[in-house]
Amino acid sequence: SDKFSEIVTKKVVKAPYVSGALEFISSNKNYKMFISTATPQNEIITILNLKKTIKYFDIVLGSPKSKSEHIKLIINESKLKNNELVYIGDSFSDKEAADNNNVYFIGIDSENFFNSKTPTIKDFKSLEVFIDGIDNLWIFILNLFH
Repeated sequence: SDKFSEIVTKKVVKAPYVSGALEFISSNKNYKMFISTATPQNEIITILNLKKTIKYFDIVLGSPKSKSEHIKLIINESKLKNNELVYIGDSFSDKEAADNNNVYFIGIDSENFFNSKTPTIKDFKSLEVFIDGIDNLWIFILNLFH
């Protein structure tokens, strides 16, 4: 189990970012950013430290807590309201967690598996279209790596 975890961590550390993700997180200092992932808490912290990106995130949450629990924790700890958050994710579990907490959701959807009612972006380069000129918007970022 520890060996498997070590192998996965090394692969994720070497994995490329979703297009535009690093540029987005490193240049958007005016947004609070959080990570909610099913990756175990200690592993995501290690990965972000090794990639030298942990400094961009206000809160980083992984398993065993659920993504829905992550949203509740972030709302409580950051004193934000549901309508000030956007959850950016690439899975149905991400959308479900956002929906369960009345948080706006944008899908990263290179496979077109979200329904037509779900706003989607191809990558982080196209995210600016959604957020340009909006004040009081706080961002969850889920999947930074391919």
